[in-house]
Amino acid sequence: MERRASIFAVGLVGLVAVPWVAYAGSRLAPADEYFGRAKMSPLEITNRIRDGERGRAGYDGLLTTQSAIEDWTRKYPDDPWIPSREYRMSHLFARLHSSQGNAEAAHCRSYLQVHFAGTSYAVAARHDTPHAALEAPARRTVAKTSTAKRTVAKASTKKHRRFLGITF
Repeated sequence: MERRASIFAVGLVGLVAVPWVAYAGSRLAPADEYFGRAKMSPLEITNRIRDGERGRAGYDGLLTTQSAIEDWTRKYPDDPWIPSREYRMSHLFARLHSSQGNAEAAHCRSYLQVHFAGTSYAVAARHDTPHAALEAPARRTVAKTSTAKRTVAKASTKKHRRFLGITF
């Protein structure tokens, strides 16, 4: 009876200890942790960046988000979600068309180089020019237009196809 009780106790401790060890060694920030002066969660940081990409963010809001990302990096330096957010922030600052915005965009690119040098985002930031963020939407528009033209061309050729003597 004693042996069963000790095996049960060891098993119970194992069930409690294993998840805690896995969590303690995690590289990812938990969703319920808050960063920066504004106490932003990783989800809120992502939503603020998305709002900025839709044109609904000013310089002060971007600075607050940037400070939250830097706090996030201090606490979870190996979190793989951070580099993409930092890269997007560099583009948002560049879109402000100001000397302050350009300086913050340069700061974001250098921050990527220092903290996330081995990532594809750091490589992309290294090749970005100060105006690359402004040129990217124009390239996307051209790509959508050419795709639309190809779709129309395919639709017009489908009308003239024949199968078993039937014209489509």
